[in-house]
Amino acid sequence: MESDAVTKTIGKHAAKAWRESPRRPPIEPNMFASVLERNIDALRHKRQEEERKASLQDRIAQGSTRFTGSLAFAYIHLALVSGWIAANLGIIPGVSVFDPTFVILATFASVEAISLHFRSDQPEPRGRGGGPPLRA
Repeated sequence: MESDAVTKTIGKHAAKAWRESPRRPPIEPNMFASVLERNIDALRHKRQEEERKASLQDRIAQGSTRFTGSLAFAYIHLALVSGWIAANLGIIPGVSVFDPTFVILATFASVEAISLHFRSDQPEPRGRGGGPPLRA
C-alpha cells in the first residue's frame, strides 16, 4: 500500500528509485527541536558577543537609531514642531515671534531629514533592534 501511494505521488520511475535508495531514519520532532534550540542559542551567543565588542561610537549610533525610530521620538517631535508653529503664529501669549517665516524651522527639518536618511542607509544594528527576536 505504501508503494502504491508513492507511485501515484511521484511516478513509476521515481518510486522505483526511492524504493531502491538507502533510507534514512525519519527525523523525530524532539531531535528537530533540539537542533533548533542549539542554533538559536548559537545565534544569541553571537549577537551578545557582537554587542560586547561594539565600540562606543557603534553603541551610541545604535541607541540614537533606536530612539529616532520610536513612538516617543515621534510624540516629542510632534510637540516641539507644534509648539514652534504656535509660538511663531503668535498663538502662545507671552512668547515673542522668533521665526516669522519659518525659515529656521525649515532648516532644522532639512538637517534632520538628511541625518535620518543617513541613518536609514546604515545596516540594521544586530541585537535588540536588528533582525527577528531569538526565541527558543
